[in-house]
Amino acid sequence: MTSSAVTGPLQGCTITEAENRFGLPGPVADRYRGHPERFRLHGGGLRARDGRFPKPQGGHRAESIVVDGDLVVDGDLAWGVNGAKTRRLLLVTGDLRARSLRLDECVDVVVHGEVLVTGAVNVQSLEDLTLERVLDRWSTLTAGSLRARCVYLLGHVTVAVRGDLVVDDGVLGRELEDTQRLPASLSVDGRIRATELVTTEGFGVSSGRQEVTRQAVVDLAYPPGNLEELAELLCPELLRDAEDLLGEQMAEALVAGKPLLRDTPGPLLAASQAEVRRLRSRAAEVTELDLADHRALWQQPEEVLEFTGLRRLRFAGRSEEQKLLAGIGELTRLEELDLSHMVPLRDADPPRLPESVGGLSQLRVLRARGVSYPLPGALSQLSLLTELDLSWLRPAAAGRIEDDPLLVPFPRIVTRLPMLRSLNLSMTVLDSVPDDLLHCTTLAELHFNEALGRIERLPDLSLLPRLRVLRINGNPGNADSVPDQQLLDQVWAITTLEELGLDCWGEQTRHNPRTGHRKVVRPPLTLPDDAFARMPHLKVLDLRFTRPTTLPESFYGLRELEEVTVDFTALEAATRKHLASLARNEPDNPARDWIRAVQVRLLLKAGRTQDAYRAAARILGRRPGFGALADLARSDDYRAWQADST
Repeated sequence: MTSSAVTGPLQGCTITEAENRFGLPGPVADRYRGHPERFRLHGGGLRARDGRFPKPQGGHRAESIVVDGDLVVDGDLAWGVNGAKTRRLLLVTGDLRARSLRLDECVDVVVHGEVLVTGAVNVQSLEDLTLERVLDRWSTLTAGSLRARCVYLLGHVTVAVRGDLVVDDGVLGRELEDTQRLPASLSVDGRIRATELVTTEGFGVSSGRQEVTRQAVVDLAYPPGNLEELAELLCPELLRDAEDLLGEQMAEALVAGKPLLRDTPGPLLAASQAEVRRLRSRAAEVTELDLADHRALWQQPEEVLEFTGLRRLRFAGRSEEQKLLAGIGELTRLEELDLSHMVPLRDADPPRLPESVGGLSQLRVLRARGVSYPLPGALSQLSLLTELDLSWLRPAAAGRIEDDPLLVPFPRIVTRLPMLRSLNLSMTVLDSVPDDLLHCTTLAELHFNEALGRIERLPDLSLLPRLRVLRINGNPGNADSVPDQQLLDQVWAITTLEELGLDCWGEQTRHNPRTGHRKVVRPPLTLPDDAFARMPHLKVLDLRFTRPTTLPESFYGLRELEEVTVDFTALEAATRKHLASLARNEPDNPARDWIRAVQVRLLLKAGRTQDAYRAAARILGRRPGFGALADLARSDDYRAWQADST
């Protein structure tokens, strides 16, 4: 190893020289383009006593330092901005040795050789940052290899190790709740060797291989709401004071050389492990798994791939399940796959369906709520797929439009699924709904709730010959504009509908910052007189929050109605009286049973339970499966009343 005296040779260095002469990585160099000061260059290596770097003559202090050779620190090295107004870089072309290493926010440390620390490595960026400032404040550590007693990573940080990460005790990685644009991460090209590896849900870890004795992913939200689960994983002494910040206790224990994870599982985890062992003994016979019920599989969910006979699989909603998703194509007998709870809905990159999903040739149902666009081309190979849930579809981070980060093209690949009967694109900011949708001639259910804020036109949905259920909510969802009521013109001509959801199509207002008042951006909805004239088989109609004041004449001609949800207080008095008279004057007309079902609800709300049950019994006596009263008919109280009455 080469090292200079404390006052070693000092020179100036530009960002271009740091990049071309000393191998500063391009992505790091980009953060320093236009840097107002020259970097301080120490040629021939540097030895810094007590963690203090020598100052150049004249007292001028450059914020960033390049060490050409090895950097040896006799003591602790703390690298932060120290009041500076710009990022601060430390580049070492050789090795870095110190008793401990601490990086604060807004810094970059790049070491081409080995980082050898006898104590703790601590990288953290804790400020409560807005989205625009996150990338400016991110802290990074890049090393050829890294050896330390323990490693603690917190907040807006990324650590990349080209070789091995060898830690005597443990690694603890925690992201912050506002870590939105890029996930906090630890990336190791070689191996991770540690006694413990503990991370939170949003902290990403990747490595060539792992030699870890104990490993867990935990939820360290404050205040802790999952103490039962944490008690299964963490050492009991960490949970003695639930009011304290658990993450800080864990960090203190890590630095003190104390273990974080239990040597043996807690009782619930032990019971789950026993159940999983029982299932493994007959793995080929197991046809259904809900990972939420099997906590023993939460930390290593890829073990699910052993159950080759699975037909139904539901993810539990944990970040480690990315490993299972990557190999999902091995479960070739799957008929139903539910990824809806795979990860929390956040602004970080959503999970991506792998191309291997195309190998699931028996798949009938795919619930992929919250996955990223674009979808894999192999999705079109699912020739037996009948139900597809793509609600909350999000663009991948790399494909986002700066001014409209949630906008996604319509996923035309769905039009190549020959058996598709149900499609859900709710809560997706679609850029269009093309005529290609009409190729889905087998569609029976279509869900566009809160997905039409950016849509200018809809295709003629009456050309979908089997469409029975249409949910087309009028809220803007995640778009910045409300859907135009003219879109409903493509709804009234659908003759096959049995269920129609038209909630939230009423008046919409927005705050006008110039006047301080709210302005109308969409007027109240007036239903056309013939709105329902071509829907003779309509059974369920949802008009919640649409607040019509009258009901069109075509509404009264619906003979098969079972359930109508409408704000009766918004209806004009004459309309309410007309509905009541229909129910009273046509007691045997089944088309009025929905009105009588509403009256049952009102009687229950008024505490007139006996009157409500008698009215319900008259309807259910001639229509046992009547949908509007199905929940009441199943209730224990109603059944007990029936038994007492007979």
